[in-house]
Amino acid sequence: MRMIRSIMAAMICLALIVLAPVLVASAAIAWLAIPGIKLMSHTSDRFTLNLASYHSPQSYTWSWIVAFRRPRSSDEGRWLSCFIYPDGRQMGVQIARHEIMLLRQAQTPILAARSIS
Repeated sequence: MRMIRSIMAAMICLALIVLAPVLVASAAIAWLAIPGIKLMSHTSDRFTLNLASYHSPQSYTWSWIVAFRRPRSSDEGRWLSCFIYPDGRQMGVQIARHEIMLLRQAQTPILAARSIS
């Protein structure tokens, strides 16, 4: 199982490296065309940077976030691994103890206000 995960992580890393120019160009076009997409935003955690995120104007919560996280200490994390949480809402790859994560949230729609007459 561990070997399969390492092979998957290596394939994902290779795909990210090969497709990086396409992904960057796609993110820039999406940022210009779709309201609610935000690129390169800081968080309250100095070790985490949100690379791209989407917040629908009709929702209270973020829909998804792609984040980059560097290690807090030298002994934190693994050199090469990929992970998926059981609920399927958080997944990522860890290379040399640096993580690239995809986080998804359940949407909480903003309900339209009704006037009482």
